[in-house]
Amino acid sequence: MKKVQKIWLSVFLAMFLVPEILWSPAYKMYLATFSPSQNGHYAVFRANLLDNSNGISLWANLLLLQFLGVLFLTTFFLFLKKYFQNKNIFWVVFLFLLALTLVMFYIHGFSTLKITF
Repeated sequence: MKKVQKIWLSVFLAMFLVPEILWSPAYKMYLATFSPSQNGHYAVFRANLLDNSNGISLWANLLLLQFLGVLFLTTFFLFLKKYFQNKNIFWVVFLFLLALTLVMFYIHGFSTLKITF
């Protein structure tokens, strides 16, 4: 791979990993969606500024940043297909990234969707 390609690959990877390591918005969304609630609230994985009710728009923006990072990483990874010697490894990683992209699309869409009854 060329140096520019390595730089873009690391930028797109950082767009997903840095927010996930610092604040875990995708994991918190998973807990809020699928885990059993305790007293009407999901179990707190790690308390941070996203737990504040004022941090909802920040949470949605971080999820959007993560989604764009994974989407661009998947697209960029597809263009790097010719650099792989073993095509099986390429397809395994590509399918994992594609699944992660779809999950992040679902999580971001669910977090910004406002349904009232």
